[in-house]
Amino acid sequence: MERKVERAFFEAGKALIELRDGLRPAVGDRRLYRSTHKTFDEYCLDRFGYNRSRSYQLVDAAVVVDNLQKCPQFVDILPTAEGQVRPMTKLEPQEQQEVWLRAVEVVAGGKVPTGRIVKDVVQRIMERTQVLNRPLAELILCYNDWFS
Repeated sequence: MERKVERAFFEAGKALIELRDGLRPAVGDRRLYRSTHKTFDEYCLDRFGYNRSRSYQLVDAAVVVDNLQKCPQFVDILPTAEGQVRPMTKLEPQEQQEVWLRAVEVVAGGKVPTGRIVKDVVQRIMERTQVLNRPLAELILCYNDWFS
C-alpha cells in the first residue's frame, strides 16, 4: 500500500502521457482528452486542477522514472516524489541514471535521496561537463589566469 502512495506521481505522469498521446492499443492513436476539451492543458486544468507546468512536470517525471527502472541497481531505491526527479528531466537517459546512482550513494543506507541532493549531484555533473566542453584555448587562458 505504501509503495502505491510513493509511486502516485509516477502513475499520474504515465496516465497523463496516455491521455495526451492516446497510446492505448484498444483506443488507437487518439488523444483521449479531445472528446471533451480542445487542448491537453485545458483538460488537465479542468479535470485535475493541474496547470500546464504541473502536468508536464508529472509527464517528465514519469519518463525519468521509467528510464531509472531499466537499471537493475535501482530496483529497491526509486524516487518517491516528483521533486526528486525534476532536476534530472533535462538530462540524457544515461546521465539520469548516473545522477540517481550517485545521489543514492551520497545518502547511503538504502534511503531515497532528497530533491536537494539530486539537484546538487546534477549541478556537479553539469559543471564537470561544462569544463570538458570548453574550447581548449579558453581552458588555456583560464589556466594562465590561475597560475600567473
